[in-house]
Amino acid sequence: MAGQCPGETLTHERVGEVALPFGHKDITFHLLTLNVCCTLASLAIGVSVFHIMQHTLHYRHPHEQKHIIRILFVIPVYAWTTLLSYVFYRNAVYCELIRECYSAYAVASFFTLMCHYLAPDFHEQKDYFRHVEPKNWSWPLNWFQKLTGGEQKGLLRRPRSGITWFNINYIGIFQYVVLRTIVTTIAVVTSSLGQFCKGSHNVRYASLWTAIIDALSVLVAMYCLHQIYAQLKEDLAPNRPVFKMVCVKLIVFLTYWQTWLISLLIQYGPLRPTRFITALDLHVGIPCLLTCTETLVFAVLHYWAFPWRPYQSNRVPKFPKQMYECGPNEALVEVLNPWDYCCAAARGFRWLFHGIHFRNESVAYKLDCKAHGPRTRRGTQSDPLHDGPKHSGRCKEKDRKTA
Repeated sequence: MAGQCPGETLTHERVGEVALPFGHKDITFHLLTLNVCCTLASLAIGVSVFHIMQHTLHYRHPHEQKHIIRILFVIPVYAWTTLLSYVFYRNAVYCELIRECYSAYAVASFFTLMCHYLAPDFHEQKDYFRHVEPKNWSWPLNWFQKLTGGEQKGLLRRPRSGITWFNINYIGIFQYVVLRTIVTTIAVVTSSLGQFCKGSHNVRYASLWTAIIDALSVLVAMYCLHQIYAQLKEDLAPNRPVFKMVCVKLIVFLTYWQTWLISLLIQYGPLRPTRFITALDLHVGIPCLLTCTETLVFAVLHYWAFPWRPYQSNRVPKFPKQMYECGPNEALVEVLNPWDYCCAAARGFRWLFHGIHFRNESVAYKLDCKAHGPRTRRGTQSDPLHDGPKHSGRCKEKDRKTA
């Protein structure tokens, strides 16, 4: 029937394929894939949970480790929701929405972690960025600048103030968190009402509009994240930002693009249901198998990208609280509390709709500090074992991290 959701028949399909021609006579492709996914997901979750617990047991610098742990939680969330989407394939769309929603929080956590490598709190971060000379926007905005007045004027001009540049990228990243949460809520409601229909290009279903909003939102967030790296790659070089960014971005983008590619191969390519493999296994089983494999690979890579040993004390204290901020239970409670995300998004949108009118104050502040000398990066939070000098004076020079 015209306009009918193609996923309705798939989700109500029963798994009844023929047993594979090799191995035990009762082993089907669906059962084999499900067991492999369960094994891979269990291993990935085990490695990731061990890594997370090591950070909570050595919770020495909360400003950094809180966001590191949130990034590490990507693996358990992806592995668990992927496995559940295959087991409860009729409700797979809900598990996928939860997974995609958490990916937005992981991207925001990575951006916040990079900022905390530069300065330990939000106010010192802004103080740092006031002394940054913003680079021009990279492609394609630098091309569109020619149509809007150039680099020095127009809507897409290069910001004159480092704090304005920081706020623009700050909003560009945190809008992804807000919009992804809203889109997920809309998708859950419309899916429960039978008006979502994932994969359909019909304008009557919500999946088309949520996909467009999500694509534009993630495009803006990834562009701002790249702009942050291009501006600060020299200061962040000791923290290996490229390796960290690859671990964060690949796990998010692989799951999205491989599902899209498999859908195209099923619709136009060589992937077709057979007597051994049903359409359900093609649409749900193969993406789940790939995702579970990738979670195990990235769980191991995270062990080197976000190590916990630099936060470990070389001494064995009589009372652990003397060396660490808090215990593992308190650390997990702090990590799972989303209030700082809400405050961060509120600060960004407040600047967008209200504080932007005071942009000239940032320029004056920058010129004032330039008169007292340039500012470089402080090493206190960048190196967990380094206790640098305390900050005194808004234009005081900071020592660059060398360790």
